[in-house]
Amino acid sequence: MPDLTHAQLQQFHANHYHPSNAIFMTYGDRAAAEHQYWFEECALKEFQALDLNLQIPKEQRYEQENNQTHIVVAWLLGDSTDINEVMNAN
Repeated sequence: MPDLTHAQLQQFHANHYHPSNAIFMTYGDRAAAEHQYWFEECALKEFQALDLNLQIPKEQRYEQENNQTHIVVAWLLGDSTDINEVMNAN
């Protein structure tokens, strides 16, 4: 990011901070259609949908080599695009 030109930063922002790249999460007893109506009415109608193919590559796995190791404790979760896995990862 530090090496981006201003134009590249603007393009990055336009792609990544756009409603086409958003997920709307709600809860309660209001019907989904009502939520969707208000999302459209209050925000989405101001934008053109973008055909985005934003992918995050899987993290690199490291193999143990020549006793040069360290210990890391972490949890590897599923793909962030799998909403069921995301919601169950609590």
